Amino acid sequence: MEYYEKKISFLGENIQIIRKHRGMKQQELANKIGINMQSLSKIERGVNYPTFDTLEKIMDVLGVTPNELLSGEWKYIDHTEPYIMDVIKREHQKVFENRQSG
Repeated sequence: MEYYEKKISFLGENIQIIRKHRGMKQQELANKIGINMQSLSKIERGVNYPTFDTLEKIMDVLGVTPNELLSGEWKYIDHTEPYIMDVIKREHQKVFENRQSG
């Protein structure tokens, strides 16, 4: 039982860390999941625990699984990654075209 209590105690902290990593303000996340900022603050500080419905919304907005949220081990996928890959592909294509014409 102690193991589960420890996992749950880190839930709020993990939500806060992931939210900040995603570049979201507390108010922004609160708005997206439909609760007030004070409630989210209490969840992040471990004062209150989210309802199952709220927890599902948090996971959806932050893009994490329940295991990632509880363990604190999530994939550091950034929204800029697809953009960067597109830029690299376009630059590679330019180099290829320049070699073909030159």
